[in-house]
Amino acid sequence: MVAKKHAHKKKNAKDAHKIGASEQFIINLYPAARDVAAKTGMSWELILAQAAQETGWGQKVLPGSNNIFNIKDSPDWKGATRMYKVPEYINGKKVYMDSPFRVYGSYQEGLEDRIAFLRDNPRYAAAGLFDNGTKGNLRKEADALQKGHYATDPHYADHMAHVFEGPTMTRALKEAQAREAAAAAAQSAQSAQSQPSTPPVP
Repeated sequence: MVAKKHAHKKKNAKDAHKIGASEQFIINLYPAARDVAAKTGMSWELILAQAAQETGWGQKVLPGSNNIFNIKDSPDWKGATRMYKVPEYINGKKVYMDSPFRVYGSYQEGLEDRIAFLRDNPRYAAAGLFDNGTKGNLRKEADALQKGHYATDPHYADHMAHVFEGPTMTRALKEAQAREAAAAAAQSAQSAQSQPSTPPVP
């Protein structure tokens, strides 16, 4: 009986660390978030926290769009678009309407355009989003977004930090970083094998 109890506990512990759909969403988004952050100086931590919060951990992404932040079509957008039936509120009543949204070829394109979208809106610059000392810091960027009326929640920065530091994100990042390290090691090993061997000195 004792042995069975221990086996049951081990099985539960193993199940608790399985990678589910929520973690997989972050794992898939992680490389693009890190790359965009490296290019722009923005916080990859906040990108991931916002993506998780705003999409329900990937459950609310418009199918086939790679549009993580549900950016709608606009006159200045020259890329692809698609019509989606989405909920809107008219006179306090929820109705479903066809609306055009931007469509991206990859998560990378979607995240890059999202940064450009924020840069093109002067209220975020006025709120200090792109200031030195703010860029790259999850809490400070989140505070600037709240000041710029991106979010009305006065505790927006705390909530974003809570999402990023939570168990689901922690599991996802651990797996994403392990895969990243394994891929780098495999690439290094492949490069070493492809190098021509040096002939022995006579």
